[in-house]
Amino acid sequence: MTDFTDSHVLFTAAYAGAIALAAPYLYYAFRHYPTTFIRQEPGFSLDLVRLILPTSDKLFGLSPLILYPNHVGRSNIDDYVGIPLLLIPFALVIFAGSNRIGRLLAVTFVFVVALAAGPNLIIGNRWSSRLPWARLWSLPIARSAEPSRYMIFGYLVLAIALALWLAAPARSRLLRAAHWALGVLAVAVLIADPPFSYPALDSVQLGFRPPATMHPVNQVPPFIADGLYRKYLAPGETVVIVTYRGNAGMLFQADVDFYFRIAGGYINASLTRPDALPGPVAGVGHDTPARVRQFRSYVRAAGIGAVIVERAWAAPWMLTVFTAIGRHGTAAGGVIIYPVGPWLDAGAHGSARDGSSG
Repeated sequence: MTDFTDSHVLFTAAYAGAIALAAPYLYYAFRHYPTTFIRQEPGFSLDLVRLILPTSDKLFGLSPLILYPNHVGRSNIDDYVGIPLLLIPFALVIFAGSNRIGRLLAVTFVFVVALAAGPNLIIGNRWSSRLPWARLWSLPIARSAEPSRYMIFGYLVLAIALALWLAAPARSRLLRAAHWALGVLAVAVLIADPPFSYPALDSVQLGFRPPATMHPVNQVPPFIADGLYRKYLAPGETVVIVTYRGNAGMLFQADVDFYFRIAGGYINASLTRPDALPGPVAGVGHDTPARVRQFRSYVRAAGIGAVIVERAWAAPWMLTVFTAIGRHGTAAGGVIIYPVGPWLDAGAHGSARDGSSG
């Protein structure tokens, strides 16, 4: 009894400490919550077809035989499970009905799938019907969430269920072999559809087609690799990296040991643009007077010192638009530096204007 009481006190103290430490961040998050930030799109809810079937290109040409659509939404780490793994928590209930943990896991998994389905039932990338708990996703704490992310907890439940299934006693060697056969099949089917990923070093962001004029290279530009950035940028200066290379700004910042700060950056498909650019910077590519004014206002408000265009990964507009709006760039080490910040325009780093014009 004493041990239980001591544990209860420790748990209570731990929760109280965690709440106290998180309170400033929670206050800031709720105080500055954007009222228009709503991301309840079909692409962010669990597609039940994707729950049981892999992507079309991993069906070995059988997709027409099972009426499988060519595209059922984005392929992620939080959607595909496969039929064998789905069967395991329910097999625990059927073959070990007296096991309370097995029943708990089965009920929890169904609950997680219901949450991951979001406000609307999505089957085959189509909105089928509105679910009874759809209003849950209108609450301030949930309306900007991605429902499909709840499947991460579903994977946890399935992993525990698989472990219990393999550890469950069997009355014969044949049943033991059947347990392991289903477990191995579940894992094999799961890893047959690995999530789409792309390295930040040499890939275009998902959903973008590189222009024919773009000649991407694998290596980091000499501007970063050879330390030329120190000649053109002040320590802690905020810059925008303009490029088609996936996550280049974050890659370059890490490579220089956070010598400079970046505006923009990629978090995920629901929070940021696929090209990782701040909206006003990407919008200036259309070069209208209103967009140019938005760009200048953003540069001033964000304290941006320079725009850096990676030449090997640049679309045509990236190489011309900043000159067109009155910025003069300097080519150095595979990039073009366009000074836009007050300290650079004032000549604090005069070397940034010396050299060839971009």
